[in-house]
Amino acid sequence: MATLYKEDDIPLLKDRVIFFDANILISIYFTISPTDWAQKNYSRVFSKLIAAENKLTFDVTIVSEVINRALRMEYKTHLRKNDIKDAEFSYKKFRDSQEGKSAWVRTNTIIRDTIFPSFAITGKCWTKADMNFLLTQQGDFNDQLIADICREKRFILLTNDADFKNADLEILSLNNNFFE
Repeated sequence: MATLYKEDDIPLLKDRVIFFDANILISIYFTISPTDWAQKNYSRVFSKLIAAENKLTFDVTIVSEVINRALRMEYKTHLRKNDIKDAEFSYKKFRDSQEGKSAWVRTNTIIRDTIFPSFAITGKCWTKADMNFLLTQQGDFNDQLIADICREKRFILLTNDADFKNADLEILSLNNNFFE
């Protein structure tokens, strides 16, 4: 069963490493609406963790998820702006277009120049035994990877994804579904 922390618990997490899920980084760095609930609230949590001098981290799985999601968001924006249907202009065509290439550069620049300076990159050398175990688990495979690395390294996972609700992890979240 998960050990759950709310924003008010941040002072209790002093000296703990906080592992950021992709949905949090997307909310903080790639949401452009000033009225977005997650952007406003998770930006505040991020600021509190920085002020508390917590070590912040993520791994390559998160980088991959953030890049892919940010580019998909750019693709959907391109379709809306130009009144184009998905069937008329595939995601692969978008990636190869000038607009797609520009989105790739913008996304990678945000990650490299804005996100990376505040975070450590963690990693794990996965074994066949690890993979065989994870393949017995149900659910999103990337979530399984994230849960495994957080358990092994005793990280606290900052997420808004209620799929982690029943995971045997320490979780910091503003998502009320965790606390019901």
